Amino acid sequence: MESDKIQPRQRDITRLCIQCALLLLQHGAESTLVEQLSFRLGKALGVDNVESSISANAVVLSTVHHGHCLTSTRKNIDRGINMHMVTEVQRIVILAEHRLLDIDDVQMRLDNIKPLRYPRWLMVLMVGLSCASFCKLAGGGWD
Repeated sequence: MESDKIQPRQRDITRLCIQCALLLLQHGAESTLVEQLSFRLGKALGVDNVESSISANAVVLSTVHHGHCLTSTRKNIDRGINMHMVTEVQRIVILAEHRLLDIDDVQMRLDNIKPLRYPRWLMVLMVGLSCASFCKLAGGGWD
């Protein structure tokens, strides 16, 4: 009877941990941070252990709770570096560790994170200025 209650909760925690890992990996976090934050989230939500294997193409994550092991694999799609996404995921993990978020709150917040994007015109301007600066540093002229 008790294992019937454990498995759905462990399955939800496993899904949240791998969602956390994927969001971090997709937006440029280094693999050590991905592994640490997914582990910390799992522990904060109540599993005994979280093990992960991270590659450029996929994440394999296992949770262990009361001797039951659940493993999940997800394919990684690179979405470009976005430190806003990384810091938002970190913030969610910290809130969960401080018991300010439960499983449902973590799920809602992870689902609602949206990447911030700079306007194209601003990116073109800044890249142009940086290229001009490197040219000037290398002894080139403004033309």
